[in-house]
Amino acid sequence: MTKDGPRSRTRVPEVRGAQTLHRGLDVLFAVALEVEKPRFGELQERLGIPKASLHRLLAALQSRQLVRYDPQVRRYSIGSRVLDLTRSAQDCSDLIKATRPELSRLTRRLRVPACLYVRDSDAVFVLDFEDPDASQSSVVTVWPRLSMKDSAPGHVILAALPPGRRSGAGGHSDIALAKALGYTIRADDVTGSTRVASAILDTTGHPSGALCCEFPPASRESGYYHECGRVIAEAARRASSNASLGMSTPYVAPVQDAPTDERVEVLDTGRDYMGENPLWDEERGRLHWLDILAPALRSYDPETARSGRVMLPEIMGGLALERNGALVLAGRKGLYRWNAGPGTTSLMLDPEPEKPDNRFNTASVDRNGCLWAGTQALDNAPGQGNLYCIDHDLTFRIALPGIGLPKNVAWSPDGETLYISDGFDQCVWAFDLTDGSMLRNKRRFIAGNSEVGVPNGITVDAEGCVWATMVGNWSVQRFAPDGVLEERISLPVPMPMNLTFGGADLKTLYVTSTYLRLPPGFSSRAPHSGKLLTVTTDARGQPKTRFGLATA
Repeated sequence: MTKDGPRSRTRVPEVRGAQTLHRGLDVLFAVALEVEKPRFGELQERLGIPKASLHRLLAALQSRQLVRYDPQVRRYSIGSRVLDLTRSAQDCSDLIKATRPELSRLTRRLRVPACLYVRDSDAVFVLDFEDPDASQSSVVTVWPRLSMKDSAPGHVILAALPPGRRSGAGGHSDIALAKALGYTIRADDVTGSTRVASAILDTTGHPSGALCCEFPPASRESGYYHECGRVIAEAARRASSNASLGMSTPYVAPVQDAPTDERVEVLDTGRDYMGENPLWDEERGRLHWLDILAPALRSYDPETARSGRVMLPEIMGGLALERNGALVLAGRKGLYRWNAGPGTTSLMLDPEPEKPDNRFNTASVDRNGCLWAGTQALDNAPGQGNLYCIDHDLTFRIALPGIGLPKNVAWSPDGETLYISDGFDQCVWAFDLTDGSMLRNKRRFIAGNSEVGVPNGITVDAEGCVWATMVGNWSVQRFAPDGVLEERISLPVPMPMNLTFGGADLKTLYVTSTYLRLPPGFSSRAPHSGKLLTVTTDARGQPKTRFGLATA
């Protein structure tokens, strides 16, 4: 029962022959949606179900753990199975997977709860959230449903809709302001809190939800909320991009077809949303890699077994070493030099200023010290990217135009063959390399599919064999120079992302992975997903050349 009396129920048509099921669902909804846990008499009064029938329905729901009865207070509440179903539904949501990194970033930066709101008719409700004080509090936060037209997340979703679909959106000036700013600020007259929200858009530009931060009552100037609004709007743009970063669930083999190889070790480096582009620094004896969706720069020292994580301001998809030991990051707006001391980035080059919806996704250095970096569309649209060959003086040319989703570039030991993994084509292409940077004779080297997995990251050992992570196939595979599969190493993760050789003798294979794109149920089946793995091999990798080394 609500404080104002019984809630009104919307009449829905019943399916013939399913009256008992309908009654059971009505009982479940009545238990779940009441503000206060109802007693038996209250349920009977609200639903009008005979006493004996209501007893049987509640007993059936209790037997399936959908409803729980507390004999101490004689009240009913939802059972644990409902929570399991909720978690399963959330696991299936690509939107939640795409926004979860941004929720974490916002709570760390703004120190207030950050929520993902989605629309339900004329209201919005919280689908996922992060609370910076949750671990310090015994109070469970319950997020109420909010009106579409009167709340910040609802208003910003309405503002992102086409004009003909904004029923009840309020004044045109408010809509225009929200569209111009990219965010909305609304005060709650009841609680005194202020909500700032920005819409998340799908690949068609349609709003699929909103990121919203709730600020407690305080005497703050409007400029503060506008500054936070810009931060939230940028997070929403990244979330929109994340939703197109291959966040949809790919095919994954349901189980390992072989036990994890005994040469594989899972390192205690924490979980990455999407680990990519591992790079071994021989001088420092340290591994660097990227967690693209955090986004973060990661590191691991095998001597001390210590790992590091530094948050980055932008999505970065490529990583290379300069001759002076500095790191080069390839990201959303170009190539950056990482300034380790202050922990900042400085822009070196943006070869595509006319393509704001493109980003770099890979970076590798050839034997001459030239950087090969590939771009792709933020929404994964095919043919929008280019593979660039960039010299030490930052002059560049397009070596391969119109590529799909470049993942990695690697070379044969003699430097005469270039390999590139393309996620859109689900294969690894091989080219003859002439005059240092001219590509000829394109041919398919590794073909992926749902049975063998899809090649993602690649590296080439000293014998000229190509090693590839096979997404969906729980494995790393080694191919001879003629393309024949020589070895398959079974892993405890279904979606290995990238790999490189490292260690003092370059015989340790470091493999990154992801957990954010796992299908429902795989979190418990593959608990090591997202962690860094090592594989002890008999093969030896090639030493990494540094960007600009040819001019030293």
